[in-house]
Amino acid sequence: MSNVSMLDFLEGEIVLCAHHEPGVSSLTVGQPSFFIRTSSQSLVFEEPSLYLHERIVARGIRTSPHTWAAVAQALKTWFQYLQILKRDWRLASSQDRIDYRDAYMVAISPKTGGKYHASTVKSRMSVIRDFYIYARDAEWYDGDIGSNLCGSDFRHYRDVDLPKARPNLAIHPLTRQDLRALLQYAGPRATQKMAGDQRLSRNRIIFDLGWAVGLRVGEIAALTILQFLALAPDPLAPSADQQLSIVRKGGKTCAVAIPNWLVSDILAYIEGERAAVLQVTDIPFRNQPIRLFLSQYGSSRQSKPISISRMQGIFEEACLGIGRLKIVDCIDPEGANNFFRKRARHSIHDLRHTYAVLTYHAERMSGNPEPWKKIQAQLGHKHLQTTIDIYLAHVEVFNMQPGLYDVRKIIGL
Repeated sequence: MSNVSMLDFLEGEIVLCAHHEPGVSSLTVGQPSFFIRTSSQSLVFEEPSLYLHERIVARGIRTSPHTWAAVAQALKTWFQYLQILKRDWRLASSQDRIDYRDAYMVAISPKTGGKYHASTVKSRMSVIRDFYIYARDAEWYDGDIGSNLCGSDFRHYRDVDLPKARPNLAIHPLTRQDLRALLQYAGPRATQKMAGDQRLSRNRIIFDLGWAVGLRVGEIAALTILQFLALAPDPLAPSADQQLSIVRKGGKTCAVAIPNWLVSDILAYIEGERAAVLQVTDIPFRNQPIRLFLSQYGSSRQSKPISISRMQGIFEEACLGIGRLKIVDCIDPEGANNFFRKRARHSIHDLRHTYAVLTYHAERMSGNPEPWKKIQAQLGHKHLQTTIDIYLAHVEVFNMQPGLYDVRKIIGL
């Protein structure tokens, strides 16, 4: 039985603490734990703490401390919601979870000043369900959360209570002028970097893998040096493609085409900027990370693999740096007053959209009557119609000129 009584749960403050001392316990550094703080004592909230350790951290399925914190925060928000209802977590029902969903869909995020996206609510709802599946197996809970899922085994079937989000097929490819400005702002190519230029070639390569190869940001972040060290680009054929194996969403390995000029830049980055930051940090060779992109000097994560969120931040900073921004009307959830915030007009995923539009034109002008097939294969879409439906209405975004057959020529590089 739990060491936290119903009264403790309903009247105590729910506190999250991350473990910070390696080697002093069985907990992993960065792992969150739950506590209930009352007027007289602070109690370990065992059930969600064990769930986080056994299902999220120890199993190694989700290895990022940021992800652990997000799961913990989803549970904390749920528990706080139950406290408002004056309902013990062990007595929560499926209807409580539905009401929680509906409340979240109309709430204002203090971070963005806008309503929560349906995907955020879905994610938090899924964490709650998984926690109660764990609690049911441990015989802590015998309520009906999870019992209304389709199918006899509620672990593996569709959750009918998740919020429905309309598919968003809108794409936002960058114009040629904006793409050129963005790449110039990002930094020099690694093979063309001049002495004294302090800008990072790393950022430029990250962007190039988006617009010139069509990779998702998660696929870029997962790249390793081992995927490139065996490649030998031909300097006489910079636009010719080589085959690169990458890991797609869901863990499936696929081959994509990457041009020689970009392979050359990546190899130059590995031998230059990347090697320099490892040398300064003085990490033994056997302990050096194999991820391709590392955080640079002065970062709190110096020489460690760069995160997806940081890549997104670098792109947003570049958009703001070239003046590609929008003014968003936001609401303060505390004071209900409107305020304005500057946001980047594009996201890093828009580079993938830009790849599709550029490749369509390059392939058509090279005489390929079916450019969609190449784009489908490169983007990893299961069905060709998905590719066509998403991009067909947007292929005229560029004003093409006759004789431009290469994507770098199309944007004036």
